[in-house]
Amino acid sequence: SVGEGITVDGYQRFGESLDRQAIPLGSLTGDTDDSLVFNAQVVTYSAPRTIIAFPATANSTWSSDYNFQTDFAITLGMYMLNNAPCARRTFVERADSVKGWGTMRVNDLNGKVSKDLDVLAVEATIKVKDSFFLNGTPAPAPMPSAFGLTQGQIETTYYTYYYRDGEIDPLLTIEYDDASRSTIASSYAHADRLPLSIKDFKLSNSIKLYPNPSVNGNINIEANELNDGNWGYEVINIAGQKVAA
Repeated sequence: SVGEGITVDGYQRFGESLDRQAIPLGSLTGDTDDSLVFNAQVVTYSAPRTIIAFPATANSTWSSDYNFQTDFAITLGMYMLNNAPCARRTFVERADSVKGWGTMRVNDLNGKVSKDLDVLAVEATIKVKDSFFLNGTPAPAPMPSAFGLTQGQIETTYYTYYYRDGEIDPLLTIEYDDASRSTIASSYAHADRLPLSIKDFKLSNSIKLYPNPSVNGNINIEANELNDGNWGYEVINIAGQKVAA
């Protein structure tokens, strides 16, 4: 995305940056020369999309209504079109609300469970209306239908986001199929900068190694708050070599 950041109104996004994409359509139309090409472009929203409004606390609500246009070209033998200019015009109505806060644990990519993390729960309902244009005029109905689309189609999706302190991307994103949020369509956990476990988190605050850099290879280790038990350690240099254990 492009042009996003924190303003006095909240965390907002102002548009998107798209890379070039060329999509062959032969499997759909039977003509191997048919294609759909999105050239690289910057898409600017008509108004900011507010992801988090300030202040955001229990029962806070905000909304974002905006539209944008995505340009592409189509080659379609059945309609005698060769690299014809087209556009998708998208109108978005987004409503967000803070449902509360609490703690959450998620698994990292290795299946280890994180410590309890404070999160803010935000629900979003996003209604999107798409219309398709050919040479500046509405595309004939049979053309979108050939790709499983309809002119002026409307799609509504429902999300719950769980934000942790100091992170722009949600710790957990859940997409639902229904407004009651009873059927999960997909979910995604953002595991970057995620403490692996409660014990790992506590140890990271308990162990001290000094001086840095070391003097004559001498290293002092303080680990006064470790639980009872036998503990071992290794010191690895920047070349990946073990220099002490």
